[in-house]
Amino acid sequence: DYKYGTFWSASAGWNIAKEDFFSVDQVDDLKLRASYGTVGNRSGIGRYQAQGTVSFVNYGGSTATQVAQIANPDLKWETTSTLDIGLEFNLFNKRVRGVADYFERKTEDLLFAIPRAAESGISSVVGNLGTIQNNGVELALTGDIFKTPDFKWTVGANILLQTKSEIVELPDGEPIDAGDTFSIRFAEGRKINEHFQVRYAGVDPATGRAQYLDANGDVKFAPEITGDDRVFQGKSAIADKEGGFFTDINYKGFGLRTDFVFKAGNWVNNVVKADRYFDVNYSTKIADNFAEGAFNYWQQPGDTDVLPSPKYRTTDALATDSDQFLEKGDYIRMRNITLSYTFPKEILERTPFNTFRVYAQGQNLLTFTKFWGDPEVGISSGETVSFADTVAPGEATLYSYPNTKSIQVGIDVSF
Repeated sequence: DYKYGTFWSASAGWNIAKEDFFSVDQVDDLKLRASYGTVGNRSGIGRYQAQGTVSFVNYGGSTATQVAQIANPDLKWETTSTLDIGLEFNLFNKRVRGVADYFERKTEDLLFAIPRAAESGISSVVGNLGTIQNNGVELALTGDIFKTPDFKWTVGANILLQTKSEIVELPDGEPIDAGDTFSIRFAEGRKINEHFQVRYAGVDPATGRAQYLDANGDVKFAPEITGDDRVFQGKSAIADKEGGFFTDINYKGFGLRTDFVFKAGNWVNNVVKADRYFDVNYSTKIADNFAEGAFNYWQQPGDTDVLPSPKYRTTDALATDSDQFLEKGDYIRMRNITLSYTFPKEILERTPFNTFRVYAQGQNLLTFTKFWGDPEVGISSGETVSFADTVAPGEATLYSYPNTKSIQVGIDVSF
């Protein structure tokens, strides 16, 4: 019933520095701008997903049909509305350039596989779930530190500060455990993609058993802990700060550019670390590779700051979805560094080349982080969750390929 959507946008800008009343010589541009608009999204919605369908099965030796998908004629486009207010400026003969933006982004009619009770005979129905909202500030600043005919040094940085990331509305106001995730629950008033887990309380020094907090905050052992003892962690898979910075130096044809990226404030469920430190099937995987830290476990009464004793691994597995291996995903990474030399035109005049440049480039050579493994987590596991079905990118790391370090040498020429 909702094949089409209507989306629109409008914007306006005012370059104050061009007005007659503005006479500050050091300011080349001072542009105030604002925009508001809507964008539609149907990503992840395949053909016929608003319609009821059946699949064919074998029943009693004959071909039969069974319900494969429940019809939802109210399925509609997901709509994101964005308000953006910004200021652009150029100073000192455009040697300093900057942008500052404040944005409010609200997404309504979220496309989602809405869970259904098992008694309905179907696990979920594709529909429109609710409303989420993001607020934040984006800042960017670039400047030429030195600028002469032979030497130029430029530096710059940008940062996104997300001040609000909240689920505003859900159907009937009821929380929803998100599918295709490990431990994400959606609830009104909570952060988007917030971890929902049992709280780990360390090792009992007397026995070596893992301790957990129940829903009331009381210390208990497995198997007394159940899924009903999970609580919101106040920690989201979404970073509240991310951006990058660079430096670019050029001197008589030589160039050195370095680009860094960073992220902070996000939390990652480190399933790989849990597997290599405290695998519940330890006895059957004794020949597998484990982290060296896995052998720092409780061995005698009084041991603290250690892993639980291995003899409780099977029973502790009943305390599912613990935050024991929930880690901060903060990192700073050198994304790219390039050293190059561009031959001057005076030399190339005696050759068939218009331009000739040689370079050496490195990617992902340095990473600064306390995260165990590669902190730049994408869709948790490309082997088990497809990109189209990803609900909470960055929620967990599960043996997906890390970023590749590479060094390459090349020549750029034109004739």
